Amino acid sequence: MVLDKHASENEIKIKELEKKYDKLLANTQESVFTKDEKHYKSMRKKGNQDSKKNISKAKVAYQNKVLVSKSRMIETFNEYLLEEIKGFINSDKYESYFANCLEAAMKNFSEEDKLRIIIRKDDKNYLDNKDMDIEISDELLGGFHIIANENIKYDYSIEGKLSDASEYIGCLILKLMTNKAGENNERK
Repeated sequence: MVLDKHASENEIKIKELEKKYDKLLANTQESVFTKDEKHYKSMRKKGNQDSKKNISKAKVAYQNKVLVSKSRMIETFNEYLLEEIKGFINSDKYESYFANCLEAAMKNFSEEDKLRIIIRKDDKNYLDNKDMDIEISDELLGGFHIIANENIKYDYSIEGKLSDASEYIGCLILKLMTNKAGENNERK
């Protein structure tokens, strides 16, 4: 009986120890899983951040290449445009263009207006003795400026016309670049 009593007490103690052990094991496993899950989430977040950084760097690199390409295209277009303008200014059509622009401009002024015209040296012979002061400028590519009453400057220069059309020209260049980009993607 004493042995049975001790055996029964030992069994109770063993069962209590097993419960404690099971509980401790469960807590340890839960703690380890929680730590692993936190570590996994942390590593996943870091991986996502690294991925986003790499994607962002690639986007920036691509945008830089696009900007360089745009810059080259605009530079090439400007060189072409300058050559075409120089060819036009040296052609017979320029004299007619100059006369038409001057005639249209003169309709905006009255006889009382004191006018000063700024022109290229080569354009002086196109003025037909107009009643205005003449100023020669090497800065003009073509066309002219008129200063009315020493107060308001009117721009009839080729550069001014290009500036007025620059937004349209920019849209054309962008469209051309977009079409070129599409062609490059289709070829791949």
